[in-house]
Amino acid sequence: MNDDRFKLIDLNPMISPDPAVLRRQARRPMNFRDADFDEKFDDTTIFYDVFEERPGSLCLIGPPLWNLSETVLKGRFSVGGEAVSAAPEARALDRCCAVELAAGPNGHPILEIETDTAALQSTIGKSHNDTFRGSRAMVTMSRDNELSWIDEWVRYHVRMQRADSFLFFDNQSTKYDAREIVDLARRIDGIRNFWVVDWPFKFGPSFGQLRFRGLFRPGILTLPFDLWRHGRKYQLWDSNFSKYAALELARRRFLRNASSVLNADIDELVLPASSGQTVFEAAEQSANGYLQYAGTWISSAIDGYTPGQGFRHRDFKYKKPQAGPSALKWCAVPQKIPPQSQWKIHCVTGMQPGTDAGIDYLHFTGINTNWKYERSVFATPPDAGYEVDDRLSGLFAA
Repeated sequence: MNDDRFKLIDLNPMISPDPAVLRRQARRPMNFRDADFDEKFDDTTIFYDVFEERPGSLCLIGPPLWNLSETVLKGRFSVGGEAVSAAPEARALDRCCAVELAAGPNGHPILEIETDTAALQSTIGKSHNDTFRGSRAMVTMSRDNELSWIDEWVRYHVRMQRADSFLFFDNQSTKYDAREIVDLARRIDGIRNFWVVDWPFKFGPSFGQLRFRGLFRPGILTLPFDLWRHGRKYQLWDSNFSKYAALELARRRFLRNASSVLNADIDELVLPASSGQTVFEAAEQSANGYLQYAGTWISSAIDGYTPGQGFRHRDFKYKKPQAGPSALKWCAVPQKIPPQSQWKIHCVTGMQPGTDAGIDYLHFTGINTNWKYERSVFATPPDAGYEVDDRLSGLFAA
């Protein structure tokens, strides 16, 4: 039986047909590039998705155009072979871009862009904002997280936060077919919609770390990137496009009409407020429809752990020693977010969070594929003096 509440979605990308003539050039200074930077950098995806955002208006979401901006935006846009007279309007966002075009499919499902050097084309997708209208939705991106972790994460948030819909971006998982995630969700009660978006693109390089001492000094050189200091090293984030673009796509094509949206990763469990409110209720009742909250790191230690042993969130109980709070995450009401704002990983730009609603989340160090750095599970050291986080008790159904 075909049940559209649970489905796998394919996107409508535009890819350079010949990188020799149409290729994104990286902006990261060479001194910030790791050895695998070129391999991880997406230089050929022009747009991740093309869709009709509203009647008579197309939207193209992609990585930053950068050096391709003039070439692409001054190209000849046509739908079904008929030229589009209106000029495209591009909006540069942090690590992604959105291009709007005053045109509709009009029965023709193909958008073409003819540039001086190459021809691009894509099928035009449909908006699914009505599907998720009124939902309390979660959005996440995942690659190769264990299915048992995903199952526990979904069940927890359905039970404890009363989430009813999920938009799940699967970024080229190799351990299983994305359809297995859909099948997993079918077995969970209380879900209104669970859509897995196939995201077959490069995630992008992680941070770059300045390699030569004294080359950069704040106040002397200004770089147009997200540059921050971690310990005594400067780190540069500028080319991890996928997650930023996925959030922009979620906002425009899927979740615009949701009652509220919670952004959380598979290694994060959001706790209800001390009052018993869910995070969705707290966001919806806040004055501006936006909450931010910090998290608590949970240690990778498991009592009696042996290598090769399976584990889930429920198997961890200790706070990570001497760890500060985990980075801020958010829950928001889409209809209260100004159009010029951007959904980002740790904030929504241009928004002032509501008063503290007593929301916290648990960030599980051990629920990880070590994609960014080593976070492997280990047996609790004897007499380590680890502190148990009592909030973990009773969170999970038997």
